[in-house]
Amino acid sequence: MKEFEQYKSEKKLRNVRLEAVRLGFRKCYEAHDFATIIAIGKKLPAGAIEEDDKLLRYYDRAQLHLEG
Repeated sequence: MKEFEQYKSEKKLRNVRLEAVRLGFRKCYEAHDFATIIAIGKKLPAGAIEEDDKLLRYYDRAQLHLEG
């Protein structure tokens, strides 16, 4: 989680550990912090979310919660 917390303060993410992002997304989802999931998702390198089913699922669900 320490690594995920660092990702929040960075403007653009280049080298990330997907395990840290998955864990962070899960914790944010459980806490109903959907805005953080979207914010981090937008910082990830292109295609990172689409290539990982778990990240894509959290990201899509967060978008639905924020829209609805």
